[in-house]
Amino acid sequence: ALAEFAQHPYAVASLSQIVARADIAKGSVYQYFEHKQDLYLFILDYAAQEQLALLSAQTPPRADLDFFALLRWQMQASVQVGLSAPLLTRLMYRAVTDELPFRDEVLRRLQSAGGGHLRALLARGVAQGQLDPTVDLELAAFFVERLMAGLHELVIRRLGVSLEQAASDVTVLNGPVTDQLYDQVVHLVQYGLGARVSFAPDLVEQS
Repeated sequence: ALAEFAQHPYAVASLSQIVARADIAKGSVYQYFEHKQDLYLFILDYAAQEQLALLSAQTPPRADLDFFALLRWQMQASVQVGLSAPLLTRLMYRAVTDELPFRDEVLRRLQSAGGGHLRALLARGVAQGQLDPTVDLELAAFFVERLMAGLHELVIRRLGVSLEQAASDVTVLNGPVTDQLYDQVVHLVQYGLGARVSFAPDLVEQS
């Protein structure tokens, strides 16, 4: 099911192809899932948890990174997760870009999957004095999660590659264009959430 949903848009993905790949009777699927949408959401939940597990297995360069440095590192680490699990990456790309009749439910599930991880990072940042203590952690986690979810889509547009190219070979997302974009995103997050607001010298000079 993961392979079928990752390789085809939801409207095209076929339960018949899934049972053929699994070498089981089609009726077996309906013993566990009501319909294709039910199976898709199950696979999406599985993919989100697997990606989080792979990301958690990555080791930051230092244990004392502040929230913003850790967020920047995780952007790059997510590319490595994509390299190690291309099917998961392809499915997640489709989940946020395909025209799905249940898109709101998909976005809700993706937010729920990553929300706990982000809230823990945000709470740590507040405790260490790196974030504004008045920040609503749930709202901040929602903001950062949605930002991260759409970031690769923006990178793809900036690089001028197709969704298929990016999902098939995540290495195209590596390079100075993505590095600069990640740096700019972290700058925007930091000066929106940072406990002590300041301005980058180069931006002040330009203004």
